[in-house]
Amino acid sequence: MPTTNPKNASFVTVIKSHSNVATTGTESVAEGISDIEINRRDFLKIVFGTISSAALISPVWPVEAQDRPVAEPLRLALDVGGYIYDPELDWGPIPTWREWLNDQHDLNQMDKVDQYDFVRDEMQDEIYIASKGEDVDDPESACKLSDFEIELWLDEHMDVEDLSDWQVASLSPYAPGVDIFGIMEKETLARLGVGIVEGDHPGSSFVGAQFTGDLEELNEELMRSGLNLVVTPEVA
Repeated sequence: MPTTNPKNASFVTVIKSHSNVATTGTESVAEGISDIEINRRDFLKIVFGTISSAALISPVWPVEAQDRPVAEPLRLALDVGGYIYDPELDWGPIPTWREWLNDQHDLNQMDKVDQYDFVRDEMQDEIYIASKGEDVDDPESACKLSDFEIELWLDEHMDVEDLSDWQVASLSPYAPGVDIFGIMEKETLARLGVGIVEGDHPGSSFVGAQFTGDLEELNEELMRSGLNLVVTPEVA
């Protein structure tokens, strides 16, 4: 658990710890040990692919999602400003580009040729800045980098000074809130009192999901949407 207000930290790792057990009958489908590492994709798989024991008897949980494996719901919390964050996120060094791309885009599931093509196509600005040390005047120059240069870049640690606001947000404990609520309909978010904030004060690069509504209504909507997730009051 963070020992300081997480909104004041410059960066965190994307790894977090939960103790969740997912079962189908007596068969375990997720390891229920303490300090199990869960990355962003694992987090989303649990939220969108499992069901809590409470949801099994809930009248609002979608019928079509009742045959999912059973798991304890993942929990997010509210900070002092009403921003939704993960209080169990582990703090640590900023990741390398390879680690971040593995977490965000499953880079390690691609073969080397596809990895290099992906980097040249999708990460032109980032790799050009890192390799040339200057602003991007000709992003197409990134496409000319050799495979060896890309390998070197992938193993460099991300520099928060060169990242977009959304890339920085993906490293923070506020990322799960943005991931979950960023895909909901604007009308639903407005009704629940959730807003995606980009810059909470002039000059700020902070991105997060801020909540100003009724917590019981929010959690009921999460259950109605088939999301195995609970938002709790502020964690001390």
